[in-house]
Order: sequence, then structure tokens, then C-alpha cells
Amino acid sequence: MNPFRRHIIRVASSVVGLSLLLWMSGEIGFSSSSSRKVERQPRLVVLIVVDQMRADYLDRFREQFTGGFKTLLEEGAVFTNAHQDHALTQTAPGHASLLSGRYPRSTGIISNAWFDRHERRSVESIEDAHHPQLDDLRRGVSPVRFHGTTLVDWLLQKYKKAQALSVSRKDRAAVLMVGKRAEHVYWYSATTGGFTTSAYYRPDLPRWVRAFNARHVLRKYVGRRWELLLDPDQYRASREDDFPNEANPRRFGRSFPHPLPEDEQQLRRLITLTPWMDAYVLQFARTAITELHLGVDEVPDVLAISLSSTDAIGHAFGPYSKEIHDHLLRLDRWLGDFFRFLDKAVGRRHTLIVLTADHGVAPLPEFAARRGRKARRFSLKAAVKVFRDRLVARWGPGRWILHYRYGMLYFDRRALSQKGVHLVDLEREAADYFRKLEPVARVYEREYLRRASVAADPIERRVIHSFHPRRSGDVWLVFKPYYLESVNPWGTSHGSPYDYDTHVPLIFLGAGVRSGRYGDFAATVDIAPTLADILGLHPAEPLDGHSRKEILNRRR
Repeated sequence: MNPFRRHIIRVASSVVGLSLLLWMSGEIGFSSSSSRKVERQPRLVVLIVVDQMRADYLDRFREQFTGGFKTLLEEGAVFTNAHQDHALTQTAPGHASLLSGRYPRSTGIISNAWFDRHERRSVESIEDAHHPQLDDLRRGVSPVRFHGTTLVDWLLQKYKKAQALSVSRKDRAAVLMVGKRAEHVYWYSATTGGFTTSAYYRPDLPRWVRAFNARHVLRKYVGRRWELLLDPDQYRASREDDFPNEANPRRFGRSFPHPLPEDEQQLRRLITLTPWMDAYVLQFARTAITELHLGVDEVPDVLAISLSSTDAIGHAFGPYSKEIHDHLLRLDRWLGDFFRFLDKAVGRRHTLIVLTADHGVAPLPEFAARRGRKARRFSLKAAVKVFRDRLVARWGPGRWILHYRYGMLYFDRRALSQKGVHLVDLEREAADYFRKLEPVARVYEREYLRRASVAADPIERRVIHSFHPRRSGDVWLVFKPYYLESVNPWGTSHGSPYDYDTHVPLIFLGAGVRSGRYGDFAATVDIAPTLADILGLHPAEPLDGHSRKEILNRRR
């Protein structure tokens, strides 16, 4: 249906419905017998996910924030001890947890990719050959591997005319935030420099998306340079520029200023490593609000935005770099502009904003070591080969280990059956071997995790939350803190169960929320039940999170 016609229908039905509701409650023609009033629910819920944003960034740079981050910190409900409370802290499981209210053990999205035992190959979290990306038929994308429902499902169950839109630079972020029923899901295409989707959602792009892409917004960055926003002496909260173990992708340089390519096609790929990719996504979100008339009536809508530049910059330069510092100062100002746009387009009292992240990030191991941490890079490739050779020597030829990634070992169960080897015996032997390796802190066997349900220890609890019996490996290795499994001598990553990867921002701001600082432990799976409580929705299945009722603003 044409968005304008939908808008007219929604407004008309809302007027009729609201008039009837007011008449029944005594607001029109009669006085109400009750003095109780409930805070108006939001018309637009905006979820903003800053990919790889550590919680401590808000404290480190707070004095220099003048825009959106400043507003959130001063006027929002700020959870200072919030976590992505699972072990494989990556983009896919992090985004999948936010509006589902469930851990990877339930959503099935255990990591960005895993080994599929049925297909006997590694698969990506959103891979689906039956639904090709519209501008790249070789790549299929959909949420088919996601299990269960999200806030979008619950919203559409109650409000048939509600709308949900998700956008990100990353396809897996856009797809997994909103589950299977969102109509508008878009992500950046480096092939075209515009936004795209897949055949799962629609056969072609809507007119307004095609018009947005036709503006070729990114062309203005051809040949430009990324320079510091402020004077160099304003970056004392960061380490020196040009740290030896920073990356230098595509001759981007390890220090300011960073040159952008003169060639437009090269720019489309390198722009993802700059703050301007986030500005581009926010510009698309503004256009979507206007074109789809989001938040214009009493039927609530959902807008999910994932901003990925922090992740790309953090991987290359690390969390203590001037690049991260400068990027967040810019993002703060752009978010301030975006909030002012929301105020005009929807109205502050009709908007509810949630800010969080999908994970944090470890410091560069060399920088962590300089600060007194026991930290280093390592690779287990040789150790895995040695263990495989031991299995061959003991039980004969065979692959035995089908796959190793993210600390998970997948054994060849067909070979085990043919050789008469019990899986639990091999799990135990692998645990004994890998536990002795210097980088390894803990080893978990599948049989143990299959029976486990709760754990007081935070590391084990997070491993349990991530374990999926059909998708996780047979043996799970947890490495020591600040140890980075990497064959490269540069850059950093995330994916551990330690606080530097799990501790993320969590702030609610707007309609129905009481501002303040809340120090109790919170998890990102609490977002969905809290929003459901505010919107009066009923989740379709049991959730891992719970509603943070202490922030709900109910007037009497």
C-alpha cells in the first residue's frame, strides 16, 4: 500500500477510535469517576545501537559531549552496569538479543557464523540462498536462521497498521534487530553506494529508497580528508596517534589526517571506516521517518538504527585511539541534530529513545601490556593440528575436527560413530589437552553445558547463555582476559565474556520513562520486556530479560 494512503487510513481510524475511547472514559461530555492517569505511550520507539560502543566511552568523553550523548546522560534513565550478558560478544548475537529479550541459547544466533552440522559447512547468521540481495544476486540474506519473535511481532499482533523499519551499514545488524516480520529492512551496499534489501522483504526497492539512493550523497566525500574535529590538545583522553599496532587499511594511514580516495568506487568501501558512514545512516533514517510518516498517530511505530562506524574504527585503531575519540565527538553532535529532528517530526513527548551497543572491544594487546596487563596475541591453529594428529594416531585416518572458530571445536560425529568412539570421551580428551595451553583460561564440554541452567560465576553464566545444543561446538575454549586470538600483528577485536566486551551503554529517554541513574545490574535482554510494558504488549514466548519497572513513569 502507498505510504500516504496508509497514513490517511491510520489517521482516520485513530481519530474515530480516540473519540470513542474518550467518550467511554468520560473525557467527552462526562466526568471520569477515576482520578488515575497513565502516562501517554510513545508513538515512535527509536532503538539506536552504536556498534562496539564500550560503556566507559560515556565517562571518558563526557565533558566534551554537547549533543545527543549529553542529552541522554543528563535527561535519560541511565543504567551504569548494563551488559550483553552472553559469551560470544559479536554483532549478530548482540543485535538479536535487543528486541527479542532473549539470549543466543534461545534466538539461535550464537555468533556471526557457526558450523552447520547438517550442511557440514560454516554458515553466516543471516545467510539464505533462497532470498537474494536485490543488488547482488550471489548473496542471500534473511532472518530465517533466527528463532522466535521480537517486539515487532508483538506490536503487529496488537496494532495491525503499525510500522517497523530497521537500517544499518551492516546487513546482519539491520536484519537481526527486528526479527522476521518487519516490512522495511535496509542496509548499505558498497557495490552501489546506496541502501538495499533482499527478496525476503520485497521484490524491489520502494520509490523513496530509490530516490534517496539517486542523490549519491557519498560523492561529496570523494578526495576529502578525515581531520580532527577539535584542536589536537583537546584529545588528552586518548593515547598518542600512530600507535605501532594500529591497522593501515587501504593506505588510510595510522594518523591524522586520513585521506579518502579520489575514486568513487574505492570510496564506497573505505567510507565504512569513517564517521561519515554513521551520518549517512542517520540521514537515511530521517528520510524514512518523513516518507513513511512514522510516529504521526496513536498507532506506535518502531525505528531501529544500528551505527557501525565505531566498530570499524575500533577494530583498526583500538578503543584508546584518537580516531575513536574524534568519531564519538562527531557522532554526539549528529545525534543531537537527529534528536532535534525527532522533536519536530514526532514530538519529544511522543518519542521514546533507547541507546545501547551490541558489544564492547578489547584494547590493542600491546597497549594493554604497556598499561601493566598480561596481554598478547596468539593463534591456536598449530595446537588444533597437533590435537587432530593425536586423534588420527589413536583412532586412524579421518578429519575428526570438522571446524574450529571462535574457540569452538566441532567434531566429526559420523567418524566417531563409525569408529565406535563416544562423543563424551572425545570431549573429555580435548578438554584435557587444551586446558594445558597457556592462552586458555577455561574449557567447557558440550555435555556439561547441555545440562547446565544457571551459574553464579559471570563467565560461566555468559557461556551458558550463549550455548545452543544444535549450533554450538562440542568443546568451548575461553581464553584469558586481554589475550587476542589473531594471526595479524595489528588491530583488535571482541568476542570474549569479559567486561570490556560485555559492558555497554543502556539509556532510555522519552515518553513513559523516569530519568535518573540506576546502578543495579541490567542486561540488554531487558530492553524488549521494558518496551513491551510501556507499549502494553504481550510477548509471544518466555523471555530471558525482565521489565525495568523502576524507570517507568506512571502518574496517578
